[in-house]
Amino acid sequence: MDRKTDPGPSKAIASSGLHFDLVDDSAELQLRALLRETPLGGAIEATLRREPRYFDGAVVEGPFHQVLAARRGQSDSEASDSIVAMATRSVRVRYVNGIATPIGYLGGLRIRESARKGQVIARGFQKLRQLHEDGRTDFYLTTVTEGNTAAIDALTKGRAGLPNYHELGRYFTFILPTHSWQVPRRDPTLQVRPLQEKELPDLVAFLNREGQPRLFFPVLDEHDFLAKTSTYRDLSHEQILCAWRDGRIVGTLAAWDQSAFKQSHIERYTGHWRWSRHLYNLLARCLRLPCFPPPGDRLRNVMLALPVIENSDPAVWQQLLHHVRHLPVTKQNDSLALGLFERDPLVPFAQRSAVHCYETRLYVVSWDPEQVQPEQFNGRNVYLELGCL
Repeated sequence: MDRKTDPGPSKAIASSGLHFDLVDDSAELQLRALLRETPLGGAIEATLRREPRYFDGAVVEGPFHQVLAARRGQSDSEASDSIVAMATRSVRVRYVNGIATPIGYLGGLRIRESARKGQVIARGFQKLRQLHEDGRTDFYLTTVTEGNTAAIDALTKGRAGLPNYHELGRYFTFILPTHSWQVPRRDPTLQVRPLQEKELPDLVAFLNREGQPRLFFPVLDEHDFLAKTSTYRDLSHEQILCAWRDGRIVGTLAAWDQSAFKQSHIERYTGHWRWSRHLYNLLARCLRLPCFPPPGDRLRNVMLALPVIENSDPAVWQQLLHHVRHLPVTKQNDSLALGLFERDPLVPFAQRSAVHCYETRLYVVSWDPEQVQPEQFNGRNVYLELGCL
């Protein structure tokens, strides 16, 4: 499918002056405005933006991608400049019990304050249910920020018309410094260096071999890399580090700068963060740690992508993290962002050097509880690429 918007069902659903339909590039200005004006909940309120073009970032979410918008007005023409809510639906092939399976992801839920009363969520999910009938997937994944109690309550309390939400666990986003005073012990059997283009088949083979036993690991091929239309768009081969031992890859880690198409802005600090960040920043500057920017500024961070280590070897992880901090793209930013599910063996190592951790709740979402039994996923390790959420 083209990375724009699949036309899908054309019939809009109206509710209290709202019309729900799929949108494409013609809605660019309204979509980006909505992202700027609807911060995520939590102690540190941030907006996740997509400048300068919203759909430039759609390709990282999945080869199939739709944007559902709610417009204010009595007709489509009257509503063309008044999007008040949105959500995204994407589908990507992932491993489930070692089998390549199309899995959906529901994300990007944003609702203006003026539209949060009434049935905007219920009506929006009614439209999503219609889209789901295309049969592209049986169920979806979604994440909700910890502390965003309004969204958690609205989505997971079993309201009529909404799908079933089954919580799998916590997904952590660790903020790591770009500098470390510690130098790992050198391993003469290990060579860490950037990927060469001719080695792309080796990288893809390693990732699929290691990813197949992991729940929801994406099924990858060479087309997912090194092109503007790739899943890992703007990730050059020089930014992908591979650890080699005895002529084979045993670990990967990449520094993925997404600032050309996705950005995070701090909007407001609440609670103790309103004053404690100033004290922290004084100490951080002395220790060369990432500082918290003032409200309104962009977080200058790099996504740590492809954190895949054979046998979760801590020595390989330490070497990869050490080398990724010396990449030019890392030195141009203030921090590193690493996303891991709570049962990932790398979590303890990330916790040791993290200066902050954001938590989200991961859910399996399904409309047909008889067809999907999410309890089968309990206790399993999950892999989700932070930069693709």
